[in-house]
Amino acid sequence: MAPADPPPPASGSAPSRPPAPADSPAPARPPAPSDSPAPTHPPAPSDSPAPATPATAFARTTHVRPVDGAPGSYACAYDRSWATAAGINGGILMATLVRAIELEVGADRPVRSLQVQFLRPPRFDEAQITVETIRAGARATNLRLRIDQGGKRMVEALATCFVPGLPELARWSPVAPPVEAPHADDEEFLDPRMPPIVEHLSYRPRIGPPPFSGAPLGPGEPARTGGWLELRDPHPIDPALLAFYVDAWWPAALGPITTTSLNPTIDLALRFRTALPTGGLPPQPLLLESTTATAQEGLVDEVARVYTADGVLLAEATQLAITLTPDERPVVTRRPDA
Repeated sequence: MAPADPPPPASGSAPSRPPAPADSPAPARPPAPSDSPAPTHPPAPSDSPAPATPATAFARTTHVRPVDGAPGSYACAYDRSWATAAGINGGILMATLVRAIELEVGADRPVRSLQVQFLRPPRFDEAQITVETIRAGARATNLRLRIDQGGKRMVEALATCFVPGLPELARWSPVAPPVEAPHADDEEFLDPRMPPIVEHLSYRPRIGPPPFSGAPLGPGEPARTGGWLELRDPHPIDPALLAFYVDAWWPAALGPITTTSLNPTIDLALRFRTALPTGGLPPQPLLLESTTATAQEGLVDEVARVYTADGVLLAEATQLAITLTPDERPVVTRRPDA
């Protein structure tokens, strides 16, 4: 989803393909890469060559660079091609926050919690991220972050980074939904009305109805959606990508309705539930499941979980979103004239 603007801002969502029949076994997760550290991009001195361009489309769009002479400040730019129908995708905003956290804190304390307030939708332009350390203790570092653009505050956030190897007294977690594995011949559904972001993603729906299908819900039944998600330009599974994925699928709240609408995010709490190896996991499809329990008084909730093919929970997010229609916010389409 995209961030919400107090009153105005507006709509549309990506239609899905019908789910495929189930019965194939899910593929095992590929082995994790070696422990070689992931490259970062510190600012080059004025007489040094510029840093190499990030290798993948996702790395380029979430790239942040330190601002010379401004500790804790990072520059980034938001690209229209990563927009949903409501504007720049909230997951892309969170991914740039994660990149700034990684540069500020270092790899020895990975981010495990990120709580974000979306104040207004950014323009497709350059922006500045500011990271402030609230406290750095023996086990945790607490951060306050913000995204500013054109002198206006776009996003406020809090984050917590932990050292690895915390004591574990017990272990349990949700079970991934049983779905059919992804296939190379899964049908792709593309439509001019779908937002630009779909050009970067491969969606293989497995859970719930298509958006705007008016699928009825039983008493107390939540709306559900989800399936296999993968970048078309493969990128390692790292924390920034997980921050994007938890907000990259169309909202579950669109399945039970028939009126064109969208659900820009107001606030989102993201938790990284499994430590990743340095450099991330190899590129692979991940299973996303989203559930909306309550749609009431113009607001909807959503819980999203991201799993590996062998059922490991990597990340989960809880968000609150507002319901808008196209007359309240112009819809961003794959073609500006669509």
